[in-house]
Amino acid sequence: MVSLSCTPVSSRFSFSINVFVHVIILFTFLTAFFILFVSKLTKEMFEKEIGHLIEKNVDTLVRGLDNETKQSLSLFTSAVPLDKLIKKYEEPSEYVLEHNKWVQLSAIGLSITGICILGLVVYVVYNSCGQCVPLRHIFMENVIIFACVGVIEYLFFTKVALKFVPAPPSLLVTSLINKFKETIQSNN
Repeated sequence: MVSLSCTPVSSRFSFSINVFVHVIILFTFLTAFFILFVSKLTKEMFEKEIGHLIEKNVDTLVRGLDNETKQSLSLFTSAVPLDKLIKKYEEPSEYVLEHNKWVQLSAIGLSITGICILGLVVYVVYNSCGQCVPLRHIFMENVIIFACVGVIEYLFFTKVALKFVPAPPSLLVTSLINKFKETIQSNN
């Protein structure tokens, strides 16, 4: 076994490296957690909430209309190319897809840049100053901390945050109806 002939870095420098490693691991973990879990789950929850809202309210709304209004609504739905509208908005826009891809790639790039900077600093300190950074200790400490934090964050997100409704369910329907009324009135 070859032993390294170097002196340990100062406690301040070791602390600085520890903080930097902590930030890199936290950012990388949160990025991966968001890309792999949160983004998919929030999309599913949004779709579920909208589906529930429509299912719950449309039947009640239509049953409460008088026959003349029902007939007008029937004429409207047959005259307006709803299938084309559905097809048009079936998939996210190219802008949204490109934006989301850019955000994800930027976050991944930032993580990789942080890791490269850390590697470069450790390399320079060792080769130019002959000092060793206690990376094994720093990594072990951070891995243990983030394993615990990761479990807590996952549990918090799945048991608390996903159950929180940030806006009233009527927001989408109200916005849609108001825009519809506004458009109808402006075209008359």
